[in-house]
Amino acid sequence: MAHDKELAARIVDVLSGESVKKIDFYFGAYVGGLHISGAELGKVACLIDKGHIKVFRDPNATDQIAYDASTDELTIRDQPDFTDPEFRSGMVHEAVHALVDMVKASKTRRLANEAAAYLAQALYLWHEIGDVRLRAAVTDQLKSSEARIRGLAGVYKACLALIDRCRTITSRRVVLPWQLYQPLLEALKGPDSLYRLIPWNQTTPADGIKGAPRQCAQASGHGGIGMARSREPGPAGIADSQGSFSSGSSREARPLGIA
Repeated sequence: MAHDKELAARIVDVLSGESVKKIDFYFGAYVGGLHISGAELGKVACLIDKGHIKVFRDPNATDQIAYDASTDELTIRDQPDFTDPEFRSGMVHEAVHALVDMVKASKTRRLANEAAAYLAQALYLWHEIGDVRLRAAVTDQLKSSEARIRGLAGVYKACLALIDRCRTITSRRVVLPWQLYQPLLEALKGPDSLYRLIPWNQTTPADGIKGAPRQCAQASGHGGIGMARSREPGPAGIADSQGSFSSGSSREARPLGIA
C-alpha cells in the first residue's frame, strides 16, 4: 500500500486545530512524566506531513483507526468522515501513541499510554462538542447491552471524573499525580474493558520514528514526553518494570455515537 498523502494532509489539519492546541497535561512529575501537549502533537503532525509516519487506508484492518509503533504507520479502516468529531478524536488518540513512540518512551506502561491517549481524546471532544453533550453520550453508552461499548464508556466516565477533579485541565497545563489518574487506569482494567487482560507492568513499544528529522521529533525540554520514571500505579502503586508488547494500538475508536 502507498502512503495516502491526501488522507495524511487531512489528519495534519486535525492535529493542528485549536482543540488540540488546548491539550496540555502531565501524567506524573514534571521530570520524567508523560507530557501530552498540542505542541508535541504538532510534531507528530509534522512527521505525518513529511511521510515519516505513513498513512494507509485498509478496509481489512481490525481497528477503525490504529497506530503501529513497530512500522510507524497509521491505518484507517473505513472511509473517514472528518466532519465527525468522534472520528477526529480517534486521530488525537492515536497521535498520542505516535508521540510516545516518537520520543522512545519505552518504559511507559501500556496502560498509562492508553490512559493518556483517552484523556487527550476526551479533552478534544470536550472542546469540540461541549461538556453537556459529551456527558450525555457517555451516560447513554453506559446503558448499552454491548460490553465493549460499556467498557469504553466507563473509560470516558473516568476521564470526565478526572476533568471534574482538576477543572483547569481544560484551560491550562496541569500535572496529574498518580493518585488522580489511578481511577482512569482502573477503568481500563474494568471487567468490560478491551484492556482488562493487559498486565499492570507491561511496557509500551516505542523505538522511535525511523528517519525522523530533528525539527519534527526533537523533544523540547519539559515539553516532551519523558521516560515515565515517576511511579505509575498498578494495584498498589508498583514501580515501572521492563516488559514486552509486540504490536501497536488495539482499539475500536467509536464507542459514543455522538456524530
